[in-house]
Parts: sequence; structure tokens; C-alpha cells
Amino acid sequence: MKLFSRDFEILRVNYVNGSYWNVPSILTTSRYKWVSKPYKSFEQLLIDSNNYNKLVWISLNQDPKFLRFNEINKIYNSNIRINFNENNLFNNNHDFLLFDNVYLRLTPNSLKKIQKGYLFIGDNLSLLKFIKTNIKDYSAESTYYLVYTKFDFDILDANENKIF
Repeated sequence: MKLFSRDFEILRVNYVNGSYWNVPSILTTSRYKWVSKPYKSFEQLLIDSNNYNKLVWISLNQDPKFLRFNEINKIYNSNIRINFNENNLFNNNHDFLLFDNVYLRLTPNSLKKIQKGYLFIGDNLSLLKFIKTNIKDYSAESTYYLVYTKFDFDILDANENKIF
């Protein structure tokens, strides 16, 4: 089962001239929703769009040096940062501890998706709820890896077997 099929918000955002612009769906029937204003901070856009403290997928017009990704994760006081200048960045998996025994894993493919502008945000409580909802035999003593893919997560156990 893919998260994409669930009721998670996908926020389409353009970053132009130092401002964030919310891009409404092309299927929006309201002319009011087509009117957009620039936001100097991504945090204010999240608050105004009623998406703060939720698990949200973001479609952004590219992020080649991970600047927006790092900025967004800073809003959530997350320790997740990607150093574009790191040697062998795209040759290894990068694991970030989210909370006890639960790691976010960014693979080389994950990093390429983020560069293309497919980002995610979510506080740790949202991610923990996601894990507990999708693992039948969740155990706080077990180790889990959330592996980011485009608008989805795979969940691996400590032996790197796919659970979800």
C-alpha cells in the first residue's frame, strides 16, 4: 500500500526570487484559490495553508543543492541535513536517527528525488504514528528504517527486510 493513495496533503510550491508560492491544483474550481501571494518563509506558507505539524509531501520546482530541504527541516527542529559538498554523497545511504530505534534512510535515489523537488516534511510524532499504523507487530525495542521514495516511505526492519 502506498502513502500516495492515502489522504496526505501534497503541497505544490514554486520558489521564485526568494519567495514561496503555493500552486493550487489545476482542478480548483474557485477563482479565489488561484490567487496566490508570496511567502518569505516556508513556515508561514505551512501555517496559512493549515499544514503545520502534519506529514506533507511537497512538490517544489527543484532543489539541486538541498537548500530548501535543509531549511524546511530546520523549521521542524530536525537533525536531518544534507551537505551538497559531501564527498560520495550519491554513493551511500544516509541514516538519520528520528527517535529511539527509528531511522530515516536517504538512499542515492532518495537524494535524486529531493534534488528534483520531491520533498517531505513531518514532525517525529507524525512519522511515529505512520510506523505504528503500518506495522502489525510494532515493537519499541526493534529497529526500523523509513526509506524515502517519491511521495512514499518503505519501512525496513533491522535486517533490511521490507515490512511495508
